[in-house]
Amino acid sequence: MGCSHSRFDLVALALQGVLPQACEVRDGRFYVIRNRAYVLVKRIQTLWNDGVQLLSDNKEYPPQEISSSDLETLEVIGKVVWAGKDL
Repeated sequence: MGCSHSRFDLVALALQGVLPQACEVRDGRFYVIRNRAYVLVKRIQTLWNDGVQLLSDNKEYPPQEISSSDLETLEVIGKVVWAGKDL
């Protein structure tokens, strides 16, 4: 699994507290996301143009904007519900 160091601690803990994707994606919540070869833990923010931004709590990583035409490359694996604390 490819991980950046931006929130490696959260990734390691999050995998213990992930609900499989069976619910609606909501703004500001953490999700485990697969984008081609990468697995990420990011907050999701929907945009007015039907795209999304992937947000990191680590401010060294700027938001990543995914256009509506590129959303098909994203797979939401599940919602992070616990990572050493309730989220």
